[in-house]
Amino acid sequence: MTSSALALCAVTLLVALGTGCISIYGRSFDVGRTGEIRPTMDKAAVRSVLGEPLSTQTLAGPRCTERWLWFHQRSSFTSTFAESTTVNFDSNGKVCVQ
Repeated sequence: MTSSALALCAVTLLVALGTGCISIYGRSFDVGRTGEIRPTMDKAAVRSVLGEPLSTQTLAGPRCTERWLWFHQRSSFTSTFAESTTVNFDSNGKVCVQ
């Protein structure tokens, strides 16, 4: 194998490895739609706007009793992109504003 063929193989291998090293965590959601969330909305309506949350958490507060979290992150060797939002709900399952 000639040195130019060997160099081409090395470059091809590096490009293949470099493009394959991207990590994704969470679920993609449309962060632009968070402004559509209103205090009168119930859980089903919020889910229809943002999709399924990544996680839920029980809260001990007197007004808000549950928190839903949406999170999505993509990372590569050169950059990281992340977006998140949370929505709190009261004991009646309606959006809770503190």
